[in-house]
Amino acid sequence: MGALSVALINREFKLRKENFLGYLMGAIGGFLMGLGTVLMPPCNVEGFWVATMAFSLSGPLAGIGLFIGAYIGGKILKIQVSKAVENIDFIKVQKAEPVLSKKHSISTFLGFIFIISLLLISLIYYYYGMPIHAGLFLFGIVFGIIFQRSRICFVAAFREITISKNGKIMKWVLISIGISAIGFAILKSKGYQPYHMVFPAGWHNIVGGLIFGIGMVLAGGCGVGILVRSGEGYTRSWMAILTGMLTSGAWTGIYKYKVEQGWLYGSPVFLPEKLGWAGAFLVIFGFLFIFYLFITWLEERKYEGN
Repeated sequence: MGALSVALINREFKLRKENFLGYLMGAIGGFLMGLGTVLMPPCNVEGFWVATMAFSLSGPLAGIGLFIGAYIGGKILKIQVSKAVENIDFIKVQKAEPVLSKKHSISTFLGFIFIISLLLISLIYYYYGMPIHAGLFLFGIVFGIIFQRSRICFVAAFREITISKNGKIMKWVLISIGISAIGFAILKSKGYQPYHMVFPAGWHNIVGGLIFGIGMVLAGGCGVGILVRSGEGYTRSWMAILTGMLTSGAWTGIYKYKVEQGWLYGSPVFLPEKLGWAGAFLVIFGFLFIFYLFITWLEERKYEGN
């Protein structure tokens, strides 16, 4: 809802329809993301990004799986694009006329009305004795606005490393993890929720990340990305949300255990508890440094023409 509001205000909302193949890719991508979410767990934001900065061993393992999955998904997309280009008849392409930007638009007005309505809903939650619900609702709105305006895209971060050998976005992701890890270390070393965002660690992190990585590339957005793109009018993302919710929601009925419980998942590994804070810093920042060097190496190969 936050992404939709700010997209309307900035006249960036447009109902973007897809052909059958586009909706199929969205559905398959959502299905794989739903499955990957319960296997990692959870999605790429918590399972990789936050878990790594929270000194959970599951974070780097999920990152490895996401990278492999994004590589496979990128290869699938390249094949599809190549076939699509072969079928284009450039002779029959019509000349497009320039579209003049409108300084005043009903979209902007609707966006402000929409965001005021969302604020009123949060006040209603608070008025009826549900302050936590009101706070979470407001946080979701702000989170959506920040992601929509900042254009943070984890799919592009992973995908572009292997497809175009452009690691700019992923480098910023790694730097953000390093900065945030320092904040987590300060809080957790003082005893504040040391096991917060520490997830089960094992082979399921890599497998789940791999499956999720393929899915997010095919769907055109990660768990957060498809929510933001849905607010911008991308109908493929709507399909991905639907199939992703159905898949992850059906998991407990099929698996017979809750997520993170049962025979499938390993035990949570809080690195400072196992290695001490010095060892934990060495593992996390060593992982970030090696990943950064690997991205730099790939970028150099691009300029060398390899």
